[in-house]
Amino acid sequence: MEPSEPVPRPRWVVAAMILLGAGCSAPPAPDGRACAGYGEQLFTADPERRIVEAAVSHCRPAAEAGEAQAQYYLASAYMFSDQAKVEPWMRRSAEGGYGSAQFYMATVYRTQRDRDMAKAVEMYEKAAASGVPPAPLELGAIYRNGIGMPADGTRAVYWYEYAYSRYQFRDAAEALMAIYRTGLPGVPQDEHKAELWRERRDSQKCPMAPMKTTVIC
Repeated sequence: MEPSEPVPRPRWVVAAMILLGAGCSAPPAPDGRACAGYGEQLFTADPERRIVEAAVSHCRPAAEAGEAQAQYYLASAYMFSDQAKVEPWMRRSAEGGYGSAQFYMATVYRTQRDRDMAKAVEMYEKAAASGVPPAPLELGAIYRNGIGMPADGTRAVYWYEYAYSRYQFRDAAEALMAIYRTGLPGVPQDEHKAELWRERRDSQKCPMAPMKTTVIC
């Protein structure tokens, strides 16, 4: 029997090495690298079927073992292949402390037919603590607009200021300018503060983006 030709290194190996970075003290198991590599490729415009299948194959063992990031990638893969399995795995990932899954579940609680805004706020707060940038903006909007609860200017200001101080979001500065210009329950009208936030808003520039692309800035 003739020896087989060497198999070329799969492209995901290189991609996963870049994604994971060189600062890890102990690299994850091969399936962990593959899960991360294929998992990130799910967030392209239209992932190929082989990417979806590879993500499921490589992420499922770690997900079943309780690894929160793998659970998130597995749930994301199921979005393209088995919708019924998405929420259960997202829920497990959120309970395991993975920020992106917490944000996803917060949106589910906020938009589902039997809406549960208390759970949505709880999940958004956890996502914010986990470092998910849009989470404090969502909390600010909930309290500013009184979504599912009375408007609360104090909490709205807190979360918008958090979003601005941590991420320099122009949207947060604009919201704060508007709040101080008109006032909210718990936050009196204050033209001086409104002008300060207008100046901060104008100092931030939104990145250029293709048409029909939403940009948080």
